[in-house]
Amino acid sequence: MQQIASQCTNCGAFTRRSLHHEEEFQSSVFLERLRTSNFPATDEEISHIRDTILPTVSDDISSIESNVASLHQVIRSMGEERERLINVQKRYHNLVSLHRTLPSEIWSEVFLYTLSSYSESNAFNASGSIWQLSHVCQRWRNVALSLHSCWSTMDIRFPKAAQHEADVQRLETVLQRSRQGPLDIYLSQDISDIRKSTGSYNHLILKRMLDVIFAESYRWRTARLLFARG
Repeated sequence: MQQIASQCTNCGAFTRRSLHHEEEFQSSVFLERLRTSNFPATDEEISHIRDTILPTVSDDISSIESNVASLHQVIRSMGEERERLINVQKRYHNLVSLHRTLPSEIWSEVFLYTLSSYSESNAFNASGSIWQLSHVCQRWRNVALSLHSCWSTMDIRFPKAAQHEADVQRLETVLQRSRQGPLDIYLSQDISDIRKSTGSYNHLILKRMLDVIFAESYRWRTARLLFARG
């Protein structure tokens, strides 16, 4: 007896039910004659197939397709729940991980080692390491802001005019975070870029940045100002 899956209306589980019409068809004399000869079906058999068996089979196919769609939905829901639980698991792993127990002094040494190369020590670069480290979490931010030496080296190369106001603000922020420590200042600007920019605005921003830097000249350990054409 052939069976197909059907979904329980109470719990949503899939059960099996018999295809009585299929069993009837499989055991019919008509099927046996069809297998062993080329005799045509009788009008009664044709009517039974068209009016009873084929519509019922079509209904069963539709039922199976509906069940398959329901199973796919269940699989998608279970997949989403799995991803949610994986994220929960990760968060709990983080709560008991070693890095949460390391003292801030150790993190300070790690940060200083990370920023030991010149390319990583440019505090004026907003996408540089010290800025990135300070945006990870509150504890890392506190450690990063406590390391004034990591904010003491600035290689300032003026970008396009539209960003210059943000550069002034960033310069003031870096100087504030360097506290009263010694400074290493490298300042450069392409003269041709100034001439191509919007006149007084560019010169005004340049003057403001120079005023801010020279106001801290008593802290300079190294200062290099380079103005080159092209």
